[in-house]
Amino acid sequence: SSSSSSSKSSALLPSSLQHCQTIITRTLLMLRRACKYLHARKQLNEVIIAKGVVHDVMGCLSSFLSPPLSTKLMMLAKDHDDGNAATKALAAEREASKEHISAILARCAHDEEGRTDISTYESSSNTATNTGGISGVEWVVKLLTDSKDTEQLSKNDALIANTSTLISVMSVDKSTWPLFGKCIPVLIQALRRDDYVRSNEFQVMQKNAAVALAKIAKYPANIKKIRDLHGMELLYRAVARG
Repeated sequence: SSSSSSSKSSALLPSSLQHCQTIITRTLLMLRRACKYLHARKQLNEVIIAKGVVHDVMGCLSSFLSPPLSTKLMMLAKDHDDGNAATKALAAEREASKEHISAILARCAHDEEGRTDISTYESSSNTATNTGGISGVEWVVKLLTDSKDTEQLSKNDALIANTSTLISVMSVDKSTWPLFGKCIPVLIQALRRDDYVRSNEFQVMQKNAAVALAKIAKYPANIKKIRDLHGMELLYRAVARG
């Protein structure tokens, strides 16, 4: 009977993980909408940033992008009969959460205190998740470098658009330029897309990506990388499109 109850509880694990992730995703969506509302009314600092919310969002981001932790969750899901479905659902919710986080941080980064909170964030040392000593800017970079599939990542218009805005705003600090250089391949790939149907979201994404590249191109190593990837032509094309 104990083995029966154990198997029942383990069978519930994938769906439980999915439900937890769904709650996190929806909470981030509500916070994203609140940030947009408060930003329009110039109350973002008073209600959100001054309360330390940026630090909490950065903590959430570092948890999502900690390879050992995320990999273990996926492996737990795969160990069950419905593992494939659970894994896909978890991955979809995780991507949605990353998109919301990028939008929240991009909005908060327009405030000087918000930028400071992001740049000074450092994940606490944790041997289980191997996240000690990673700075806030490095976590932002991971938004666009976490996936090995650059082409697929570049098709996420909302994530690229939001993170590009975040990079553009954070790049007022010249010390971020070398780190943001790691995002160049994804941004170039996003500009290389030439979708037949160009939605408004697609156009915003390409414009934001072009602006981000132009900002970080002031660093010699970055402009060399952009040229090596034939990005200058893509930048000119994006500018011509307006």
